[in-house]
Amino acid sequence: MILGVGIDIVHNNQIKKSIDTYGARYLDKVFTADEQAYCGARREPVPHYAARFAAKEAFIKACGPRLTRAGQIMRNIEVALDERGCPSFLVYEQTLLEIPPQAFRTHLSLTHDKMVSAAVAILEQA
Repeated sequence: MILGVGIDIVHNNQIKKSIDTYGARYLDKVFTADEQAYCGARREPVPHYAARFAAKEAFIKACGPRLTRAGQIMRNIEVALDERGCPSFLVYEQTLLEIPPQAFRTHLSLTHDKMVSAAVAILEQA
């Protein structure tokens, strides 16, 4: 059963502006160390950062009222690649959610080009 669906689109220039303005302070606030390592290793890191930002926003939308402290969640969600190389979510601080992590599965789709990045997240009952 689907518990929630979220979608988000981000203009890559918005993320670039935040990175240029705030640097490591912004990156550390929004992205995990592994996400920073992954994106930083790309030829053009900004679209990869933007796609991950969109994914986190889509996850928040999919969770809806199940989030108890949404303002603190960005660093507690990581976009990682699973064993097949597909993007997936890792949720670290489980107290952010009203439902236990074993009670749901997530699905994630990312896309990006030079101008925009987007993500769709689905929260499914396990």
